[in-house]
Amino acid sequence: MVDHSYPSVFFAYFVFFLLASGALFFFTRTIRDGYWGKDAEEVKYRIFDDEPDESKPNERRPPNGRAE
Repeated sequence: MVDHSYPSVFFAYFVFFLLASGALFFFTRTIRDGYWGKDAEEVKYRIFDDEPDESKPNERRPPNGRAE
């Protein structure tokens, strides 16, 4: 009889390491890209204010990107 416990344990640790390193990689990218800083919700204002209002077709977006 062959013992397959060592390969399965090594495979389980490898998969855990792979998933944990991927999560840490993307977490550090979010920190570097500024998703956790004081301007973290700035993207929300950019998304909702990208296009001018349909009732005002000549409206332009303010230079800071936010409609106050």
